[in-house]
Amino acid sequence: MKRKRGKRIGFSVSPLLFAVLAILAANPGVVSAFNETWTPTGNMSLARLDQTATLLTNGKVLIVGYDFNKTAELYNPVTGTFSLTDDMDYYHSQGHTATKLLDGRVLIVGGTPAQTIAEIYDPVTEKFSQTRNLNRVHSFHTATLLPDGRVLIAGGQDDAGPSTHPVAELFDPRTNAFTLTGSLNVDRSSHTATLLPNGNVLITGGFQTTKPGYGIGLNSAELYDAKSGAWTFTRPLNVVRFGHEATLLHGQVLISGGGPDTRGQAELYDPDAGIFTLTGLMTVPRSSHTATLLNNGQVLVAGGYTAVGPVTTNLAELYDLATGVFTKTNSMAVNRQQHTATLLKDGRVLVVGGYDGNAATNSAELYGDQGATPPGQDVTTQPIDQNPEVGDGTGVTVTFDSVTTGGQTTVTSSGTGTPPPSGFKVGNPPVYYEIATTAGVTPPIKVCITYTGISYSNENKLRLFHQSASGGWEDVTTSVDTVNDIICGEVSSLSPFAPLEADFHFAGFFEPIKNGVEVVNLANAGRSIPVKWQLTDGAGRFISDLAAVTGLNYQQINCTSSGSTFIMPPEDTLASGSSGLSYDAVSNQFVYTWKTAKSMVDKCYRLNVQLFDVETRTAEFEFE
Repeated sequence: MKRKRGKRIGFSVSPLLFAVLAILAANPGVVSAFNETWTPTGNMSLARLDQTATLLTNGKVLIVGYDFNKTAELYNPVTGTFSLTDDMDYYHSQGHTATKLLDGRVLIVGGTPAQTIAEIYDPVTEKFSQTRNLNRVHSFHTATLLPDGRVLIAGGQDDAGPSTHPVAELFDPRTNAFTLTGSLNVDRSSHTATLLPNGNVLITGGFQTTKPGYGIGLNSAELYDAKSGAWTFTRPLNVVRFGHEATLLHGQVLISGGGPDTRGQAELYDPDAGIFTLTGLMTVPRSSHTATLLNNGQVLVAGGYTAVGPVTTNLAELYDLATGVFTKTNSMAVNRQQHTATLLKDGRVLVVGGYDGNAATNSAELYGDQGATPPGQDVTTQPIDQNPEVGDGTGVTVTFDSVTTGGQTTVTSSGTGTPPPSGFKVGNPPVYYEIATTAGVTPPIKVCITYTGISYSNENKLRLFHQSASGGWEDVTTSVDTVNDIICGEVSSLSPFAPLEADFHFAGFFEPIKNGVEVVNLANAGRSIPVKWQLTDGAGRFISDLAAVTGLNYQQINCTSSGSTFIMPPEDTLASGSSGLSYDAVSNQFVYTWKTAKSMVDKCYRLNVQLFDVETRTAEFEFE
């Protein structure tokens, strides 16, 4: 078979040139009961095809590659937008791989024209850095994360011809280096690699060059044993495939599509039996598509090159392992091949870029039901907002520690709700969030709210409150990200939530302590000092909740002769008593009884009172 120059398969050959892909299989299919829809999301900063898309630990997606540029970008599923991140050190245009390591970093390997160059993206610093070079040029190879944290790089093509080769090597993140391991039995590119439950790696199909510009498709398959570093043949595929997809589901591997003569026939690999068996016919034969395992156990097959018009398709279908049948689902808005599909933490699938039949595209779309909460561990979902006009500019993400039975999670934004507790105020506009789920869940539950569309006087004073079963507000804050406008909290149940801003007014300190700049209170060491102050909210109401005080401590400071000294009358202090905080409802004052030590004599100290509004009030003392 002669191969023409192009964009993807083998040595950068485009599926557009596959004139021999089989005609549509005689199985029109039916619309799946799953019946999920596609919705547009933000566009990438530039058009891409043959890029990589990697789900990061933080839920964002890293997009890398295409068209001889070093740019990379991140997709944020909460905001539905792409943003540029650090540029790569080298060009990884096509045929490269991106593999998330056990520590969350991403290894970018080879491709054209990077050849032997590899680099790592750190999502914490959002920076790329080069590793040591590969031992051999790898492009249109595979990269597989092994259980021990190493990455297996297998086969591909070099820059001589180009020609396929069987070289395999291992990347060790501990040494940042590549070492050769056993070579494949067959040199190949555009193959698939799947980590099996037993720790072996299954390689299927691909393309093999016979001389520059010519080659043959493969149906051979082999297994890599990470312990011995050796490759062994397993039973071959039933048909030749390259540009196909391999999807691990329930211990078996679904092989779908590919060229040149698959006729839409899919097959399953059984690792225990070591054989491939035919399964259902796709409703549309295709290559250069995507095949993504959904949280409900089905496989979403989307887009690709077909032998019938239009040759680049927007058609999608679902595979059900229980029935072995492919059924139609809703079509994408854009025709795509050589695109990427990434399962997000909330169960939706992000489809990005690709060739739309005319050129590379920068568009992206989402498949799946926002708010869907499937069974599993550490399940994240973005609830459907039942009243999005109120919550305009905001977003909610809920992460369940465990979901025992699937369901739907929703949020209803409202401009009214139970008044905030004393000392706090709502933003502008006021937004409350009623969050509910029909799923069976096990706490803890993490709730994060993006408050971009809400104005506050001081974001550093924000706290996330949750309304308890008794109707009272509880502070459940775990983090406040003022850069990205995200506040998070942890709860054991769902109910109304509200980001509230601390709104305290401090009055004091009252006698026997004097306030003022450079005022030092002179006291006897070893006595207990009553420290008194008042707090009111924006409406002038007294605040009595002891939780408004988040910290009480003191520190030794240098004694200075500047400023004024107030001599505290001994009768205004106590000879005995231990340190403690209380509230006097008669005087509407907080009272902190500070038990000082006799060892403080002839020393100076600063007392710090830390409040919920993240500010600290201080008074200075000298002891005699």
